[in-house]
Amino acid sequence: MRRVLALWFARPILDLVPAAILVVVILRWVHTDLFFARLDPPGRRASYQTLASLAGTLLGFTVTSVSVLLTNQQQRMGGFAEGLPVGTVRSLVRVLFGFAYSLAAGCVAGLVLLAYDTTHQHGQPVAQALLLAGLLIVVARFARVLMFLRRLVVARAARPPAGNVTEEELA
Repeated sequence: MRRVLALWFARPILDLVPAAILVVVILRWVHTDLFFARLDPPGRRASYQTLASLAGTLLGFTVTSVSVLLTNQQQRMGGFAEGLPVGTVRSLVRVLFGFAYSLAAGCVAGLVLLAYDTTHQHGQPVAQALLLAGLLIVVARFARVLMFLRRLVVARAARPPAGNVTEEELA
C-alpha cells in the first residue's frame, strides 16, 4: 500500500485516471440521472455559485500559503520551513500549485456552468460529468497536500528544534 501511495504522490497525472473512469461511467450508464439534473435551474445556479465561491476561496488560501512559505524561505526568519532541504520546499510548492491549478479550474468550471447549464431544464450531462470528475481531481490533489503536510509535521516533530530535516526522514 505504501508503494502505491508513493507512486500516486509522485505522479499527479494519475489523478486523471479515476476522473476519466468516472466520466465514462456517468455518460455510459447513468445518463441524465445526475444529482444536478434533479435540480431546477435556480437550484443548479445556486450549486454552481457555491462551487465557484468555495474553489475561489480555497484558491486564495492556497496562494497565500505558498507566498508565506516562499517569503519564509527567502528571509530565513525561522519557522516551519526552516531547515528543510531545498528539494522538499520545491516539492511542497509543486504540490500546492497542483492543488491551486485544480481549484482555479474548478472555479472557472463553476462560473462557466453557471452561465451555460442553468438555461436548460435538466442541464447538460456531459458538462455535469466533467464537473464531477473535476471535483474528484480536486479531492485527490487536496489529499496529496494533506499527505505531504503530514510527512512534514512528522519529520519536524522527530527532529530537535535546531536540526535540519533530511530527505530520508520525509520518505
